[in-house]
Amino acid sequence: MNWKLAHWENVLTVQIRVIGNQSKTTIAILQEELLNGVKRTEVKAYWSEIIKKIEIELLG
Repeated sequence: MNWKLAHWENVLTVQIRVIGNQSKTTIAILQEELLNGVKRTEVKAYWSEIIKKIEIELLG
């Protein structure tokens, strides 16, 4: 999908995969077209927060 942070002008291509079995689940997020390391850091922080929220919802 195409996605961007609200304050960005450029759009990324993002792929999200959910891979699981009976005992665990992995969420993989692949981002293409990051312009620089600053944006990479911003995106990593953003998705880390999203993953934390998902974990809280799932584990209660």
